Amino acid sequence: MLVLGVAACAPPPAGTDGAVTDDWPALPAATAFVPAASTCHESIEATGALADYAPVDCSATHRTETFHVGTYTGRAAAAATTPADGAGPAYGDCAKRASGYVGGEWRSAPLAVHVTVPPDAAWEAGARWYRCELTLRNPDDGEAVYRAASLRGALASVAFGCHRPDADEDILGPRLDCTKAHTAEYAGVWTARAGTTWERVWTDEAAMQNGCHTAIARFAKVPDDDYMRYRTGWYTIMPLRQQWEQGERGVRCFLWLDGERLTRSMRGAGTRGLPLN
Repeated sequence: MLVLGVAACAPPPAGTDGAVTDDWPALPAATAFVPAASTCHESIEATGALADYAPVDCSATHRTETFHVGTYTGRAAAAATTPADGAGPAYGDCAKRASGYVGGEWRSAPLAVHVTVPPDAAWEAGARWYRCELTLRNPDDGEAVYRAASLRGALASVAFGCHRPDADEDILGPRLDCTKAHTAEYAGVWTARAGTTWERVWTDEAAMQNGCHTAIARFAKVPDDDYMRYRTGWYTIMPLRQQWEQGERGVRCFLWLDGERLTRSMRGAGTRGLPLN
């Protein structure tokens, strides 16, 4: 006690003013958490809480890949709560960016784009980020496929091609070399009208047929007319309901010649390759 009392009364050391509270540097401003792009994750999440954030290197086993992190702006950023399931501008932005990331039109492969958003508590605290996610899906059941490599530039290795589907079991089957016997080939995408419900698109077979006939005609370089039904059948892969609710409207279309075995691609084959039957 005596020593402390003497020290308190002693003059300050040379070069100091004796004040002990006015020379501390200001603490840095708190920064909000923002997830990183070019990372992979084991779980697919609609909302991404900091406590659950556990990115892994894309060479490790994972199910989803963050290929871009964007920022809500304008009216979306001014919303009082987190946009539901990333619907609206976030999904549109992610869908546009995905092709550049994988090296071509992402819908030409069994890939799914989805959006992960901040939880409500983080949104209320000012978080305005959204994660653009890519997953490779099993085309037969829609389940995410585990992989241990990035999807960056990987489109050629995962794209649709020629197949031999089992329509009775609703199974597309693996991609085959088009010189091997097959009955179907990926042709392109039909985009359903905005506002179409997921339930409606399943029951509107006429719209789906017309849309896929247009995609097939463009692919095979044949007239897109009422005679398309006599040239080829069609086979589709629909987006999952969650994708549809986020804004995806692309239906994958395959030309399908049930019972006829092809041994070449029908790309640009013309009317000789796809004659009237």
